[in-house]
Amino acid sequence: MRRLVYPLFALLALGLPGRAAAQDREPPAKPQLPEWHLARVPRVLYAHLPQLPQGQGLVVEKVPPGSRTEQMALQEDDILLSFDGRALHLPEQFYRIALAEDPGRKAPLVILRAGKEVTLQVALNSTEPLPGPGKGAIKSALKRGGPPAVAIECTYLDGGKMRLIFAYYGEMTSKLETVTCTGTLTEIETQVRERQFPARVQELVDVAIKRLKKE
Repeated sequence: MRRLVYPLFALLALGLPGRAAAQDREPPAKPQLPEWHLARVPRVLYAHLPQLPQGQGLVVEKVPPGSRTEQMALQEDDILLSFDGRALHLPEQFYRIALAEDPGRKAPLVILRAGKEVTLQVALNSTEPLPGPGKGAIKSALKRGGPPAVAIECTYLDGGKMRLIFAYYGEMTSKLETVTCTGTLTEIETQVRERQFPARVQELVDVAIKRLKKE
C-alpha cells in the first residue's frame, strides 16, 4: 500500500496523479503486505529451538515505526507460530489470512520470543489507520491562514478500494480538521455527501473525486 498527500488549492491545477502514474500505483494482483516484513525461519534455528515444530514459524525481520507490526507490539526477531489456531508456515499464507480477516476482529497470535511462547490478542486487519505520513505531512501541505485549500492523503488498498483522508483548516477556529473515508470511489462519494463539508471544502473535494474517477 502506498500513501500520497496532495494539496488542493482553489482555481489551481490539482496535484493528483495522471493516468500513467496512477497505473504505476495499482496494487499488485498477488496479495502482498510489505509492512509486515516476514520471512521463513532459517533451517538452522530448528536445531537450536526444539520447541519449534519443523517447517513452522515466520520471523519478524523488521518493525518500521508506524507499521502494523509496531501497532501489534511485535518485535524484531519474534517468531510467529500460529494465528487463531492456524499454524503459520509461509509469508504468503499469513498475508492471505490477514487480507481475509474481518476488520477489527481480534484473535490469538502465538509467538516465540526469547525462547518462550507468548500469546497476543491482535487484529490483523485493524480498523485503525496506520499513522503513515499523518498530520505532519498534511500540515506541511497546508498553510494556516493561507488561501482556501484541502490536503488529501490517499492510500491505495486491495480490491480496488482506497482510503482518503481530507484535511483542512476550519474557518472560524483555525483548527486542522481531518475526515477519513474508506471504500470504492462511489462509496467514498456517498460518505462525503453525508459528511457535509463546508462549501469551500466541498467544492475542492468534489473536483478531487471527479479527477480520480477519470483515472
